[in-house]
Amino acid sequence: MMDFMVSLPNGENVVLVGHSYGGFSISLAMECFLEKISVAVYLTAFMPNCSAPPATLLQQSLSAISSFLDSEIVYDSSNLPVSLLFGPKFLVANVYNDSPRKDQELAKTLVRRAGIYLNDLSKPLLTKNKYGSVTRVFIISGDDLTLTVDFQKYMIENSPPKEVKFIAGSDHMVMTSKPIQLYLTLQQIAYKYG
Repeated sequence: MMDFMVSLPNGENVVLVGHSYGGFSISLAMECFLEKISVAVYLTAFMPNCSAPPATLLQQSLSAISSFLDSEIVYDSSNLPVSLLFGPKFLVANVYNDSPRKDQELAKTLVRRAGIYLNDLSKPLLTKNKYGSVTRVFIISGDDLTLTVDFQKYMIENSPPKEVKFIAGSDHMVMTSKPIQLYLTLQQIAYKYG
């Protein structure tokens, strides 16, 4: 994403959308390229604040999940998680819980191990002057069992965006559980802020 932001001509703005862990990516882009971003949309995504390192949110969310079922977590020598692979049972029960079965089955075949990057995210990375000055919209996913509604609201309270949208009946993968509602919501945001 950073290469794309660098290549964007001056005077041309984008609407950035970050989903889940992608919230960290768009936050870093906001810090570096605030003049190129019309609005940043957090789609049931990690939305850090300027006062705490982003790793704080990640650690809180990991500890809030009561069971990772058949997922695999790799730890380093300090017992910090370094990567995570969601298992098929966890995907169906917690990530794609409202999505069509065909999407659940496809997800099981496409899932990949994800880095957690706690060390990289444990430094203060965001400032009010940059990240804090970009317009943000948060989209709450109503049936998300990965980043629960309570956790989404917690992030909103600790780093208030300009606007909050809500998509009822959507799981963590809003793009498969409520694709039309997501499209319409993103379209509204783009017209309003783009």
